Formats: sequence, C-alpha cells, structure tokens
Amino acid sequence: QVFTLLPTAPRRRGMQDVESRSLSMLRRSPALYTGSLIAANGRFACYAIPSGVIRVIDRQTEALGLLRGHTREAVDLSITAGGGDECLLAAVANDGQALVWRVRAGGSAVLSERLLSVKVDGTSPGADDRIVLCPQGGPPGGPPLVA
Repeated sequence: QVFTLLPTAPRRRGMQDVESRSLSMLRRSPALYTGSLIAANGRFACYAIPSGVIRVIDRQTEALGLLRGHTREAVDLSITAGGGDECLLAAVANDGQALVWRVRAGGSAVLSERLLSVKVDGTSPGADDRIVLCPQGGPPGGPPLVA
C-alpha cells in the first residue's frame, strides 16, 4: 500500500482546477489494521511509521516533526479538529502505551510536547487497541479525556 498526503489548497470548482503535490509517501506491507494509521485536521497531517515514530506535517508550511515514545508500531491515531496553530494528538501502540502530545506550528518545524503517557499491562502485540481523544470530555478547565 502507498499512502500519499497532500497539502491543503484552496478549493475550486471542477477537478481540472485542483492542483496536488505529494508531501510524503509511506510504503506498508498489506495487513489488517482496525485503527487509524493516518490522522488529519485543517492544519496537520500525521501518520504512523512502523518503527513506532509518528510523522507530523504542517499542511500550510510543509514543516515536519517526529513524535517519539513508542517502542512498537502505533496502531491507532486520534487528533483534535480545527485548523489552528495547535492541537492534541493521541496514539496507542503495540507496546501497550497510550501517548498524548500537544502539537503546534513552529515556523520551519512542527513542535511537540508529550502531555500524557499511560502504560497498560497485559496487552499483546496485534491487539485491537483503539484510542479516542475527546478534548471537551474532561472536567471544565481540566485535561482532555482519553479513552
């Protein structure tokens, strides 16, 4: 499989007016994945790399960032909606960890800060782990709810 991530562009009427250019290509071996290996909002596009790293691309400036912390392949990604300069990204991996980062535009690079790391004992590689990020689900003024 080859996934191609495209930059944001003004939308015009008619397909003949649409211009696109690949920002990144990722080759993966065919497999069954129940989670989302790609997550995007109005500003950022993210995808899981098999080594456990997550690539983040600023769709406006094409700046890049890498999110590290997983020791195995991420199997599900979730990102908050919107197109602002900052968002939250959550990932769960085959290493039994759930991680949440604050991601923000930083000019020539995508900046990130890890906010949460949760290790779940007893998970097995290949399990159907999923993560849902609900930024408005937590208590008022409190952290987001991660399920």
